Amino acid sequence: MNERSEKMAVELNAPGRFAAAGRDGAVVLRWDPVSGADGYRLFFYLAEEPDKLYKSRYSKGCEKGILGFTNGKHYLAEVCAFVRENGREVLGACSRRVEFTPGSTRLKAQNVICIEPGESAQIYWEAGNRRPGAVFVSDNTDVAVVNAAGEVAGKSRGHARITITTDDMQKFVTRVEVGRRLSSPENRAVLMFAGDMMCTASMQKSAAERGFDFCDCFRHIRGIISGADLAAAVLEDSCCDQAPFESEQRRNEDGSPNSNAPSSFIMAAAEAGFHGLITAANRSCSVEMFNRTVAAINHGGMGNIGTLGDSPAIFDVRGFRIAVIACTMITNSGSSTSESGIYSREYFAQQVEQAREYGAEFIAAYMHWGVANSQAVRTAQANEAHFMAEAGADIIFGSHPHMVQRFTTIKTYSGRVVPCAYSLGNLISDMDEMEGNRDGVILRAEIFRGADGVEVKCSCIPVMTEVTERGAEVIPVFPAHSLAGRDSLERTRAAVGKGLPCIPRKPRVLLCGSEQLDRVFATGQGFRCSRGAMRLSQISLGCRSGVRHISEDAGDKLRLDLSKDISGAVLAVRPDYVAVDLLSAAETACFILPGEPGQEPLFFTDTRAFRQSEFYREHLDRLTRINPPFGDRVWKPLLRRYCQRLTAVVPPERIILFRNRFTNHSAKDSELRVCHPKKGMTQFLHDMEEFFISQVRPLIVDISGNYFTAGDGADDHEPLYYNDAYRAAVELTSGGGRTCISAPDENIWFSRVMKYYENMTERSYFGWLLDMELASDQLIAYTNAEFAAANRDRLLRLRRTGSCELSCVEEFFAGESGAEELVRAAAIIQELLAGRTGRTYDFYEPAFRGKYGIVRKLARLLSIESGIAVNEENAELVFLLRGKVQMRRYASSLRKMTVDIWGSSVSRESVNCSRAHIGTYICKQPAILAFDKPVDVSLPEGTGAFNGSRWRRRILQDALVRSGDADLAGSDSDWVVVDLSDLICRMTEYHGALFETDDFIRRTDFYKGIQDECRECWLFERRDMKSCAESIMRFGEMLKKKYGAHIILIKSEPKDSYIDLDHRLRKLETDKMFMIKKRFISLCEERFACVTGCYVIDISRKFYASDSFPLGGVDIIHYEEEFYRQAGAYISEIITDGSRRVFSSVDDSYILLRDMRAQR
Repeated sequence: MNERSEKMAVELNAPGRFAAAGRDGAVVLRWDPVSGADGYRLFFYLAEEPDKLYKSRYSKGCEKGILGFTNGKHYLAEVCAFVRENGREVLGACSRRVEFTPGSTRLKAQNVICIEPGESAQIYWEAGNRRPGAVFVSDNTDVAVVNAAGEVAGKSRGHARITITTDDMQKFVTRVEVGRRLSSPENRAVLMFAGDMMCTASMQKSAAERGFDFCDCFRHIRGIISGADLAAAVLEDSCCDQAPFESEQRRNEDGSPNSNAPSSFIMAAAEAGFHGLITAANRSCSVEMFNRTVAAINHGGMGNIGTLGDSPAIFDVRGFRIAVIACTMITNSGSSTSESGIYSREYFAQQVEQAREYGAEFIAAYMHWGVANSQAVRTAQANEAHFMAEAGADIIFGSHPHMVQRFTTIKTYSGRVVPCAYSLGNLISDMDEMEGNRDGVILRAEIFRGADGVEVKCSCIPVMTEVTERGAEVIPVFPAHSLAGRDSLERTRAAVGKGLPCIPRKPRVLLCGSEQLDRVFATGQGFRCSRGAMRLSQISLGCRSGVRHISEDAGDKLRLDLSKDISGAVLAVRPDYVAVDLLSAAETACFILPGEPGQEPLFFTDTRAFRQSEFYREHLDRLTRINPPFGDRVWKPLLRRYCQRLTAVVPPERIILFRNRFTNHSAKDSELRVCHPKKGMTQFLHDMEEFFISQVRPLIVDISGNYFTAGDGADDHEPLYYNDAYRAAVELTSGGGRTCISAPDENIWFSRVMKYYENMTERSYFGWLLDMELASDQLIAYTNAEFAAANRDRLLRLRRTGSCELSCVEEFFAGESGAEELVRAAAIIQELLAGRTGRTYDFYEPAFRGKYGIVRKLARLLSIESGIAVNEENAELVFLLRGKVQMRRYASSLRKMTVDIWGSSVSRESVNCSRAHIGTYICKQPAILAFDKPVDVSLPEGTGAFNGSRWRRRILQDALVRSGDADLAGSDSDWVVVDLSDLICRMTEYHGALFETDDFIRRTDFYKGIQDECRECWLFERRDMKSCAESIMRFGEMLKKKYGAHIILIKSEPKDSYIDLDHRLRKLETDKMFMIKKRFISLCEERFACVTGCYVIDISRKFYASDSFPLGGVDIIHYEEEFYRQAGAYISEIITDGSRRVFSSVDDSYILLRDMRAQR
């Protein structure tokens, strides 16, 4: 290094134990401190150019993380200490150079790509320093598209999300910004025009109960209208409080219909966000009534459009000057053109000219025309529309028929294209003379400055009037919310035609529940969520009364918890739906405040906001914290009152209950585990859900029980549940008429099968995800993940039929091109499950070639037939050697590499990592019990009492019968591998006899049937040390007589720490017996080694337990995978060489890397 000082301080030694670990685009380095150092210098080199300095960095301490390295590249690093002398750095000796390679184990790519329209860019993705196969999907192909190679092309300004999915189902999302311009705002505006507003007699009568408050009529479109820069609708009624309303007097004195309504109807329209109301329409009212109506419009802050000289109406919107000209071709006698906006061609041309004089650069023309209750556009309408377009209108819309009519575009002689919506139908009216009277359209016109001046792009929001016991309300119907909404949407789409696209409106949802509920709706972007009632217990909100005086600085959530006014919270949000789960009520503690004499106590949710509130401080001495579950007499009245308050303001068909069920099947990443949910909480939750359903009759999402439990507290769901629950919410709110969804989405189910396939197969947990009665699921289980993925669509089709017979597969896919492989696989699996191996090699060849899982079954059958150890690796060879002279020679060579096992999965997995084959395997028979009498109990036939598992029946039989010595007597293997882990496993005493048990055994119906007569214990609690030593000695002598010097002992030290799936070190929950068990097994191992003189593999003390091993979790201790690899290598060496007796060394580099990962 040319930067070093020649006056190196010799007293600064090179830092010791220098190590570097690659991270994602980074490196983490650690070294021992150097006495007297002021700091440290780090030097980096490319491994391919070791003499050229790549970069250097300073560090004050002895650990440093540095960014800026390329994943997959090899680097070298060294470190030295330095001191400062006279303002100069004097460097000490350098450490040895260490190599590192940055990398990411998870899928990654660019977070954001910025391009212009017409440009392209490449996505660079990687996982584990390689580029895996991936599929790319753009969620907005109008903005950006992506090809199969990951090349993104910009189409138009906006943003898109590219989801990258690899073959192993990892996902990453890259955001693409096309033509991003943050410094200059867009020069565009949004205009919205709606049809007729009619406040009928029945609507007035309903509103009279609420003081003629019509605000709720528009609550579902308030968010839509507020998004417009200019919004106008047509007022067909007069609204004069000084004259009889239609609900009070149906006819005027002259016999004409009375269409007068309260002026509060206009105020409701103003509150909804309209900027102007069109009054150029036919109506029967006096001049005074009409003048008062216009005055009410102005009083509400809106503009009158089309009458009393307010035409053209001029609006300045986002830099645009817009004119709205409103006319009517339908009028009552006695009206004048200037006062009522009566249409004539001359009048309209004058209006256009006047608008241009006012500087209008965009003219919207409204016409009240057509025939009532007719969807047909009359010739007169079409003729006048063409005239208005030629005269200068930029957009034309109309109403009066009380039906939606078609949308079209008119091309003028000058080449302009003018959109025309002949009738927008009724915005709100409960009239029901014809089907379609309650349908309407909000016309959305987006204007912007283009190359040819102001241009317009049209779309629409379909709506309908829904009449409930609360009155009439305008409801967006895309997406449809009910069967009636779906019918309305279909009518509207058919009426307007294909030229006017519908804009989906995102329903607003009030979330009342737990964090899990929030995660459901955060999964997608199809809902607008209000979270003011999140994480509050429904128990608290069901109190009879609330706190009267609430601090002004209280947040919305705290204010709701104190006031108990859930009805008011709903009315304030005005949601389309209320989503509820009761998980917060089931698991969150409450504070209880005693009431005054004769009054109920008050409950408050235990939240940080509550504990920091002024109310909490004032009443701290009287508050008591209580934990759920609560008694029925406590929670039922409170939950009933909560339900009553909720249904008072929300109809049941707008309430969605998300049920939460937590099974004892859990998953972390792709690893499956057995977990133990809190029984009290889950039962309490179930009881509350059932009660809520009985009180409310809500829509229900009940799919969580089909998903694995997650979370350290077994109170969460695996991530894919949230995708499916969101999908269910979309379906329930889509107007399909469904009220309950309890079946998981089959596509998500299949994704889960693929995600967990390897782990599910290793553990034989097929029943966790598959229905092994179905032919489709047998095909999935007994082939492999690649086969299942390639035949996904066919397997799902077969699964939908519910077919259980593999023999039916050929008929089901008869004549279907590409299904031949699936049909052949079904025939092979059917043959082998029946125990038949008599077909030709060509018949079974696809299973060998494809490495199907059913080959395991074939290997077992061949083992029985040939009398030698057969596994998936040599099954094909053994099959081909059957009946041939070479079979004897092969069997002889195989036996030299065949070992028997007496012990746990520690021995089994070690042998599986060696070059040896497993012969006889004795498990669940602790050596000390090897010569005890069999347990006096009979096992039922079949698998019904063993959760359908032949394996569970077998291991229980081994544990009870204790036939290990007899089984080994019939073996012709030369070697045996032993571990004594079973000695410290949980034992069960049954009628004085001991046998080993575990979670698998205890979960069987058979064990549950004898459980009352069983007592769990430890072996060393029932046998003294002298007896144990004698039993070990006898066990060792038996093996020595059988195997001579060919005995291998794998020592297995119990652990109180484990490496989790994130490679971090965690503590195991241990009991007071841990050190006793550790000492006990050590003494037994030493006694066994002394008696047999065996080979000893003593490396377990250098490893931790692991939560990533395929056949167990931290409940059943397994070591790190590296332990089995190294133990397997030693077994191979012993069998082929045998010169060494004790093996205790391990790979120090692995240990160093593991410790650095674990302690980071």
